[in-house]
Amino acid sequence: MQAALGDWICVAEAPGSAQVAALRHAFHLDPGESEAILVAEALENAPVLMDERRGVQCARSRGIVVIRTPLIYAHAKLLGLVGSVRERLDELRSHGFRLSDRHYEQILGDLGE
Repeated sequence: MQAALGDWICVAEAPGSAQVAALRHAFHLDPGESEAILVAEALENAPVLMDERRGVQCARSRGIVVIRTPLIYAHAKLLGLVGSVRERLDELRSHGFRLSDRHYEQILGDLGE
């Protein structure tokens, strides 16, 4: 299976339920956020894709690099893979994705949109 995934992704064993529960309780996280943080730590602080504020704060406090969804879109635009980040962010926001107006305008301004 690893050959099909390539070099940039790996399958990791899920953390123990006691570890997940402890992290959830300490930081008021969802199970998926807790698991992602614990797996990242087990993989020697591999970066995580995460957007929820508490999860991001927890991961960063533990030395984990957090990649947020708007950054993925910004990078895709710089690579010429998408034309408009505004359209994608607007679509996310219309479905409940929380992004402050200040950050929204900053991202679009940095990209010249």
